Amino acid sequence: MMDWFKTNPMTGAIAAAALLVLLVGGYLTYSQAARFSEEQTLFDEKVAQLQSLRGNKPFPDAANAEAAEKEAEQAKAALSELEKAFGSIEAPKLGPQAFQDELSKAVKEMQTLSADKGVKLADGFYLGFEAYETQPPSEAVSSQLGLQLRAIQAVVRALIESKTTSVDALVRTPLPGEYGAKSADVADGKQPPANEASSSFELLPFDIAFTADQPSFRLALNRISDLKPPVFVRLAAITNSMVQPPAKSALPEAPETTEAPVETADSPGIKPVLGRESLHVELRLASVAGQPKVP
Repeated sequence: MMDWFKTNPMTGAIAAAALLVLLVGGYLTYSQAARFSEEQTLFDEKVAQLQSLRGNKPFPDAANAEAAEKEAEQAKAALSELEKAFGSIEAPKLGPQAFQDELSKAVKEMQTLSADKGVKLADGFYLGFEAYETQPPSEAVSSQLGLQLRAIQAVVRALIESKTTSVDALVRTPLPGEYGAKSADVADGKQPPANEASSSFELLPFDIAFTADQPSFRLALNRISDLKPPVFVRLAAITNSMVQPPAKSALPEAPETTEAPVETADSPGIKPVLGRESLHVELRLASVAGQPKVP
């Protein structure tokens, strides 16, 4: 065989090249056949999915669409009733000087009440109206400020009467028109659509921070939720003074017997380990703006 290649080098080279071409062609044919099989399988799966989708019934059906429309109408009616209820809240007719006098009186009342209940107020605490301690507001916002003052005073009273430890801070968001401020939504960049009617009421946000034990916090939150006119709790951030659990060594040991211990006059009593932590609470609240009072 080798002698034949030696005597016929040209023919041998052509034969080798033909064999190489045959091998490469076979490999490519096999690869393409495998690729075609994969594509065919994928195509068949897509066709099956399409046929399945075509055979399904559209969703939602007429009954579900009708139920959704009915619920939307009910929600719209409920919101309309809610707006009517809030729209009935009237802002007191207060001039700038009358508001400043009412503010001064409210601050003194809260100072007296906090001293009586043992609740500490923050230094310089002025119910969030520090700017009006020495000067009255503008005529345009004095009535709305008066309504918000009464809502804030009600919240602070609820905290004091719940015997919280301290009222640490109170910050108001300026009212629309106060210091040239815009509404809260506009300030956040949420411009209402031009064709959307404005709501008949507006929320006036303010933040308050206080420290309390757990029972006082629960009592204060319940009282704030029951205020009339309503004050809405929009956000609550609560930090426990004890972020780590007590050590195992601090826990009381289990009694060796099932009999209840006999208490005597010299018994030290049970020292509680849990539930005595204090809470630092930050609430984002909002009162409702009132309609101008008709004289």
